[in-house]
Amino acid sequence: MHYYKIPSTVVDDNLTIEGIMSKLFYNDEKPIQLLRKHNLEELFNNSIQVIKLEVEKRPIDFGKFRDIASSVLVSVNSKLREITDPYEKGYLELILKEVADYLLSKITSAAGNSGKLIIEIISALETTSLLNGYNFEALIALLQLNRKGSKYLASRLDGSFYYQWNGNDNDLNELIQTLKAEGWIANTRDFKKLFTNHGDQNLRIAFSPGKIYELLALFDELKSNGLITPRGCKGHFYPLRRYLVDLENNFLFENDPKTAKMIAKRNRSKWEKMTNTAKSWISGFKVQKNTKLPWSR
Repeated sequence: MHYYKIPSTVVDDNLTIEGIMSKLFYNDEKPIQLLRKHNLEELFNNSIQVIKLEVEKRPIDFGKFRDIASSVLVSVNSKLREITDPYEKGYLELILKEVADYLLSKITSAAGNSGKLIIEIISALETTSLLNGYNFEALIALLQLNRKGSKYLASRLDGSFYYQWNGNDNDLNELIQTLKAEGWIANTRDFKKLFTNHGDQNLRIAFSPGKIYELLALFDELKSNGLITPRGCKGHFYPLRRYLVDLENNFLFENDPKTAKMIAKRNRSKWEKMTNTAKSWISGFKVQKNTKLPWSR
């Protein structure tokens, strides 16, 4: 039985800066207040409205996205230059980076030619940086962009990505049953496909969106204990990003899971609690002796 529907190819009609904050941060009031303090909330909401209108058009006018990128960059930098408190400035930069990352992921998922779109945006950022004396290389590094926009195109690559389970099969079954009992997943058979060379490029596995951070803590522990080896990719979160969806079939991770993990770890007590829970679930699991681990020679 499937618990999801065919995914939409357009940007969410209800997308707002408030909605983005609630998805990216545990306590979304503080980042919202900081945006309002520096008069940036309206800028982002207006930009989002233009983005939604442009993505719906066919063909997409990539020039509009150049204009948005340039305008936002100039406005944001003018605000950052006014801030003298290094903590506040750093926190605002982090917020802006997360919002930009989220929007770029949304746009490239909806655009028919995401490669051309990313190249246009990078070109606009470079020109604006040259004209205004900004550090273009630092900006590109912050957004993790390059000339081909590989970060945002990676999720669209073909191939089968999965985890090789290095433990006992009964332990894996026990773990998946625990996830179901805890309400993380609806279907044990679907989730177990993550641990098989399924070969399904369109695989979608329903997962509770309220357990994202707990999921990352769990897979951190599985990786550190040698119980999983990612196949077809390097990062041990990639199959989760590629295949997990919420109950409405929206991808669970709009951004890099590493960013979500970084956000989760800001609340040290909660992250420690999630990590301890994960450790307790797999405490008796052992790596099979005949399993060749990635660091083995």
